[in-house]
Amino acid sequence: MRVIVDFEIDFPTPSGNKYQKMHWAAKRRLKKAFILHSRIGASGARRCPAGEHRCVTIERHGSRLLDPDNLAWGAKPLLDALVVVDLLEDDSPKHATVVYAQKKSTRKDEHMRILVEVVK
Repeated sequence: MRVIVDFEIDFPTPSGNKYQKMHWAAKRRLKKAFILHSRIGASGARRCPAGEHRCVTIERHGSRLLDPDNLAWGAKPLLDALVVVDLLEDDSPKHATVVYAQKKSTRKDEHMRILVEVVK
C-alpha cells in the first residue's frame, strides 16, 4: 500500500451516542471542523480517481476507550469530510476499507491520526 496522506487532528471524534444526542447545529459545526482539518492535512495530496480503492486508518487517542460500534459511528462525520475533500471517492465498502484503532491517553493529549493509503 502506498501512503497518500498522514495527518493529525487535535481533537478526538465523539462517541456515537454523544454524536446522536448533539443538536443539529453542533453536528454541522463538527462536520465543518473535520472538513477544515482534512483540507489542511490533505494539502498537496492527489485527488481520488474514479474506481480507486483506498484504506483509511483512523487512530483515536482519547481519555476513555469506546466500544467498536460507538467508535465507528462517531467517526462517520470524519469519513464524510474525507469524501468532501476528495481523499475518498465514497465511504462505501466498495471504495474504501476503514480500519479503526484507539489508544487511551490523557485528556490534554487527545487527538486523532488519519492515514489514507491506496490499496492495489
